[in-house]
Amino acid sequence: MSARFAVLVRLALVVAALLAIPIAASAQDATITGTITDATGGVLPGVTVTAVNDASGNTYEAVTDAKGVFRMPARIGTYKITASLAGFADATRPGVPVAVGQLVTLNLQLAPSGVQESVTVTGEAPLIDVSTSSLGTNITQAQMEELPVNGRNWQDLGMLAVGNKVNDVSGPGIAAVGAGTYQVNVDGQQITYEGGALGNVQARISRDAIAEFKCISNRFDATQGRSSGIQINAVTRGGSNTPSGLFGAYFRDAKFNAEDPVLHRVLPYSDQQVSAAYGGPIIKDKFHYFVNYEFEREPRTFTWNTPYPAFNLSFTAPRKENKGGGRLDYQFSPSMSASFRSTIWREFQPEDSDFPPSPTRHTSRLTQVTRNSNNELFTLTKVLGSRAVNEFKGGYAFVDNEEINRVPWKNHPAAASSGITNGSPIINFNGFTVGPDGSIPQVIKQYNDSFRDDFTITANKFGRHDLKVGGEYIKNYWRLMICRTCSGTYAAQAAGVPIPTPAAMQAIFPVWNDPDTWNFNAFNANITQYQVGLGNFNFAVDRHVFAGWLQDDWKISQKATLNLGIRYDLALNAFGEKFALEPWLEGNRPNDTNNVGPRVGFAYQLNDRTVLRGGFGKYFSEVTDMSAHGTISWQKIVILQVNNDGRANFGSNPLNLAPGAPYPTFEQAVKLTCYDQSVNQGGRKPGCIQRSINNNLASPNSQFPWAWQGSVGIAKQLGATMAFEADYVYSTSFDNIAARNPNTAYQANGLPFNVNLVNRLPYPDWGQISMRINNRGRDGISHTLQGGFTKRLSNRWQGSATYSYSRNYNTDQLPLNPGCSQPVSWNADFTAWSCDTPGRVNFNSFNLPIYDTSWYRTGDQVNRLVFNGIYSMPYDFQVSGLYLYGDNGYLTTTSGVDILGVGGTVANRTRANGTIIPRNNFKKTPLHRVDMRFYRSFKLGGRTSIEPTLEVFNLFNRSNFTTYNVVEISPAFGQPTASTLTGYAPRVIQLGFRAKF
Repeated sequence: MSARFAVLVRLALVVAALLAIPIAASAQDATITGTITDATGGVLPGVTVTAVNDASGNTYEAVTDAKGVFRMPARIGTYKITASLAGFADATRPGVPVAVGQLVTLNLQLAPSGVQESVTVTGEAPLIDVSTSSLGTNITQAQMEELPVNGRNWQDLGMLAVGNKVNDVSGPGIAAVGAGTYQVNVDGQQITYEGGALGNVQARISRDAIAEFKCISNRFDATQGRSSGIQINAVTRGGSNTPSGLFGAYFRDAKFNAEDPVLHRVLPYSDQQVSAAYGGPIIKDKFHYFVNYEFEREPRTFTWNTPYPAFNLSFTAPRKENKGGGRLDYQFSPSMSASFRSTIWREFQPEDSDFPPSPTRHTSRLTQVTRNSNNELFTLTKVLGSRAVNEFKGGYAFVDNEEINRVPWKNHPAAASSGITNGSPIINFNGFTVGPDGSIPQVIKQYNDSFRDDFTITANKFGRHDLKVGGEYIKNYWRLMICRTCSGTYAAQAAGVPIPTPAAMQAIFPVWNDPDTWNFNAFNANITQYQVGLGNFNFAVDRHVFAGWLQDDWKISQKATLNLGIRYDLALNAFGEKFALEPWLEGNRPNDTNNVGPRVGFAYQLNDRTVLRGGFGKYFSEVTDMSAHGTISWQKIVILQVNNDGRANFGSNPLNLAPGAPYPTFEQAVKLTCYDQSVNQGGRKPGCIQRSINNNLASPNSQFPWAWQGSVGIAKQLGATMAFEADYVYSTSFDNIAARNPNTAYQANGLPFNVNLVNRLPYPDWGQISMRINNRGRDGISHTLQGGFTKRLSNRWQGSATYSYSRNYNTDQLPLNPGCSQPVSWNADFTAWSCDTPGRVNFNSFNLPIYDTSWYRTGDQVNRLVFNGIYSMPYDFQVSGLYLYGDNGYLTTTSGVDILGVGGTVANRTRANGTIIPRNNFKKTPLHRVDMRFYRSFKLGGRTSIEPTLEVFNLFNRSNFTTYNVVEISPAFGQPTASTLTGYAPRVIQLGFRAKF
């Protein structure tokens, strides 16, 4: 039985069980509430309130309680809401819009019957939410359909959200600022890839399948978690009573594009996308369906631009992507409904955009990638009387990421043990690297089985309480193959030895994709060290993730609401606690179980259209699987680390193997190391090899990073169609995880000893240990003033604008002696504060941050402005567009030399002449971008129309850059590098059409 089939069987059993019990559940898109009064203002209990969705005909009912208050769950859409009570004329309010995550407050007044049987109430729905303090922005269906988006990635529109600071979303992730700061929820199901890197690995869903979404940038309530930053809440489209569909085709081609501002020529390019969707009723007002499919073909060109002409090759091949899915919605009764949604994504990239060409990288970096995902979710809703709603959802989410280097190598060190026959050795020269990135090849498969229940009940005691209590379980399991230095890595950065000349470099690597032709002995003088990983590179990780929460939205009075919440998160085996790796880790370590997050907020109505809001809360990040799978993988992998012994053939035979001899097996490699747990060594073995761990080993006292978030501000509606908001937002993060080397010895001045001085190391049997260690204490602070303006559709146009001013700080944590009681200040003579040198690793003291000083955080923006608008012109023409400005931040350059022989940050920040590189010494040019869209609708009869479109991205062809060569010894230092990200592309034109029927 396949894993996916087994999951579907489990879901079917859960559904059957739920249908057999009287209390059912679901995931609601939004909530409608309000108070019903009579003509004198007295509250009316027992009023039946009915909400009918204009498109689907779905009907929702609620009954007012003793205080005349009703509350009902609802799907997004536009509603006609009617209040009925014997003896009173019905009151009806048509055209009430309901957006995702919104609490729509609608108060109605009933008049005695007799003069007329019903009253129709008119007026616009409010633009601001006066009862919640969280900060979020709804991206509406009109914005989803009508704004220009290069690549049609719906999450790119997250740039419109107040508080968002991301310039480009070429991958599907909005906040590619770090794992644990971002969660994506679709129809209430968490689908986020937690494999460490965000960006392009996130599961993708067609833009035409998403109805709308909400981006919450700060202080979400206790029902959401596993993020210390952003929550994205999207809902998929469903069918309606009217059968309808769309078909679109979109085309981009190099003949319409401007030249690349770095390479100074128009790059070969074309892209074709087609998308279709259709939905309608199976049973009118009750049972609806929606299906969609999208295909994209994009021949990509990757062009190298290094200082070595022989390496400057171009590769063109098509990227292909398929997205599809469907949704079923069934309403059993006004108080009970169910839905099932499935989405599928398949993508192949012949060149992985995560590893683009770079002036500092050899062509052997070229990597292809295959990515897949599928997500299934079942939801069931039951309204219980006039006071309660129970919600349940069960789902399955899968993401597969496979990255394969495009260099074939039949003599790969892992060919015999793991069948790996692609890749090349990684050679790190000063300012130039040969070989693939990271741990390539790799195959990472993430599986999530999730079950969640929410129970909401209202109570009237000292005001009105909307209480939400719930829990969630996620079985998070991984199946992985990761090359841990399996191709071999050369450190070719010997102090005082220059990098080979361009002519010599090109001669050393005559065939870019055949490592057997490379002359490794030609750069022996540059090599200081060689590492190679040996063993079994296949392993599995199982994690059990739990959460529980209580949220009370307490309306104290007609004007004041308190948002009180507390959440608890627990993840078992998040850091591979069961596994041991002596001397660094003991087995069966305790899990981090103290992740309690209290949250408090307030909303105070100054008047009917103005609310003062604010609050404070504690938020825990999700920890990626890297700590767990890194720790587990090192049970089966050993890295041999050997220093250059001066042999003439060290480069070609660093392990000094006999001619024709195979690489050692894992068991043989362990026997070669200086640390062998199976042998009572009794001292260091003569001629033994240091064992190294080069990434993702958990520290023995690992815990979840967390942050305090706070805000205070005001929101005000202006007339019937406009509103603005302004807030001060504060965030400070704690215990963030960073890679550090605990096997480091320090001089009396606080600087590390040269890494080759083995006898100085706390553990001389071991080499470098890359451990994921929490930086104890506060290590990030953000202050932001942000504002937003919204105008709903009127007088033919709608639009919104956001502005933010941010100052972000963190501490400069240099790898200095943890025993230092004061920060180290350098000068040209490398004098520093005197510190004691510890003889062994003390993890508690090692985790203390070493403060250089607080700095403006590298790469962050200070100023950011975004505007978008949609304008309907006469004769069915429409123009829409958006403008983005971001100051793009600063970078810190690196020296490209290691004159002290200590590696890491000290080497990067120390120039050859002994001066220290100041932090944030390289200013990136600001980003300006204008995107526009033009179309006209031609009516073909009935509901059928066709809309030819013209979209222009970066209309004024601004040269925008995101990455630069910051290695100071590089011939290309300071120059921008070509980017494959759509947000930084030169002017691009897209032609297309959309047919509606």
